[in-house]
Amino acid sequence: MKKLFLISFLCLYAGLSFAEDVKEVVMTIDNKPIYKDEFEYYYKKNNAGSNYEKISISDYAELFVNFKLKVAEAYNLKMDTAKSFHDELLGYRDYLIKPYLTDNEKKEQFVKEEYSHLLEDVNVSHILFTLESDASPKDTLEAYKKAVAAKKRILNGEKFEKVAKEVSEDPSARENSGKLGYITGMMVVYPFEKAAYATPVGEITGPIRTRFGYHIIKVNEKRKSPGEVLVAHIMKRVPTDATDSTKKEIKKGVFDMYKELVNGANFEEMAKANSDDHGTAQKGGELPWVGTGKTNPEFEEAAFALKKKGDISAPLATSYGWHIIKLLDKRDIPKIEEMTPQIESVIKSDERSYIIATSFVNKLKKEYNFKEFRENQKAIIALLEKNKATDSTFLAKGSELKLPICSFADKTVLQSDLVNYIAKNSESTNKNTANFVAQKAERLCNNAIFDYENSNLENKYKDFGLLMKEYKDGILLFNISNQKIWEKASNDTEGLKKYFEKNKLNYKWDSPRFKGKIIYCSSKKIEKAAKKIIKSYPADSVNYYLKKNLNVDGKTNIKIETGLYAKGSNKVVDHLVFKAGKLPENKNFPNVFTSGEIQKEYPKSYLDIKGIVTSDYQNYLDQEWVKLLRAKFPVTINKEVLETIK
Repeated sequence: MKKLFLISFLCLYAGLSFAEDVKEVVMTIDNKPIYKDEFEYYYKKNNAGSNYEKISISDYAELFVNFKLKVAEAYNLKMDTAKSFHDELLGYRDYLIKPYLTDNEKKEQFVKEEYSHLLEDVNVSHILFTLESDASPKDTLEAYKKAVAAKKRILNGEKFEKVAKEVSEDPSARENSGKLGYITGMMVVYPFEKAAYATPVGEITGPIRTRFGYHIIKVNEKRKSPGEVLVAHIMKRVPTDATDSTKKEIKKGVFDMYKELVNGANFEEMAKANSDDHGTAQKGGELPWVGTGKTNPEFEEAAFALKKKGDISAPLATSYGWHIIKLLDKRDIPKIEEMTPQIESVIKSDERSYIIATSFVNKLKKEYNFKEFRENQKAIIALLEKNKATDSTFLAKGSELKLPICSFADKTVLQSDLVNYIAKNSESTNKNTANFVAQKAERLCNNAIFDYENSNLENKYKDFGLLMKEYKDGILLFNISNQKIWEKASNDTEGLKKYFEKNKLNYKWDSPRFKGKIIYCSSKKIEKAAKKIIKSYPADSVNYYLKKNLNVDGKTNIKIETGLYAKGSNKVVDHLVFKAGKLPENKNFPNVFTSGEIQKEYPKSYLDIKGIVTSDYQNYLDQEWVKLLRAKFPVTINKEVLETIK
């Protein structure tokens, strides 16, 4: 908890950047400079809120010095060399770099496009020619030719449905003639979705390649999204082997229930008692929110046809059985701000993530003057045609090749680097050696330029560099504070005791306190036995013996409350100890008494208020530690530079 507080204290706002690249020294600590931009960065963050009084620059400078002195001591103790420190810092960095290592503009375009799709539904049909994801060029070409031939038949006047039934490799086409019904955003694979939304009503498009194969797509209708509905249903299953008489009986039972509902029967109770959808029955039949394409088409149509909350549909049959639907609520598609996290999650897992990554790398290539030397791949191709990538000869001879494969900024990727990369990622090269080497070269160079950008973020983006520095200092601050203050104070029993005795006046009561137990008893007999036990056993174990001896046979005969009570904080203590007010009535535990002592002016021991004393002791240790650090490390503040900060 303390670590989260410290880091949030240091990182109230992570989006600042500064126009000027100032390198004026605002102070030195341990003869190491701290520049104006870093101080200003912290100061503006910690004064960014409007819910608290802003601190002056001179006052903040003193707090900042104390913070930096503690960090300086952490460096002095080599805490920055610990593996746990590096692992934790790397974890933070891996999270923080994400916005910097992607094409945010391209991602935003995809988010806006996807959201626009969510606002509109498209009724589509398709013809599919299946392909495996790793299909050979021959199989791919064959499937493509089939798709082109099917499209040509339709363009020449044949009905789409007829062609779909005859040639589509989607098994459902035999039943539905290729009709998929309405789709919406995030419902189908992206290439199919994009093509469907781009195609005018009544037209066909394709072949479109997806991970399933090639599609010919027809757009039948488009409509504004109806949003989502929240419904409950009562469902009766019809067994696949049901006889005609059984089917009639089930149907009659559903219509009888519908009549009862129309006449005022409680829908929720009827769902609980009769619905065969056991997952929803106990919730009165309530389903999750239903949108386009999220359920059976017949069910969806009936659900959206209900107009007012509380409306109930006539019984309808679907492939699941018979349903009666009740409308609970309706809502529009949420705003783009609400949908963005869900949309981004989908984008991250489909083809668009590769498009975004490629776009980002291409921008880096342009920025860093990327050059490719494809002719230098020939020597590696020749080696691979004579040796397997896993052969030692390939690696040995390849390590001697030193011509460039690509270059950018001040970096060069050599032939030997590509040889090592191929050896470590040695899939089969049987298909086409030249293509294989070209693909590996592209991946290696893309990885290299991406890694270069990653390693250079702190220098390239000033705000990110400062952000990482404060995370680094924040972790060190936590670690050394934990060692020097928090753990020490918590474990220093003798120190806490001495501090309490020395500062006892600070803990004087404004009125007496009762320290002890309130014992609630189920009878006079139990009360008598409890008082006897209290006299017979040590105070630190008496609670155990009270419960062990009196709460027997699964029956609770006694309850115990222990605490430190001021007058007015507990009615039982007020009546029995401070002789004020009435004793509250308790039918289960009518007999009650107290056992303890009254502390008139002060707590008897620091243990009575350990939390408060520990906190005060920590503050004391912190103040003494800062005094030592100020004496140990020289501090110089450049007031002229400090005064230039607004």
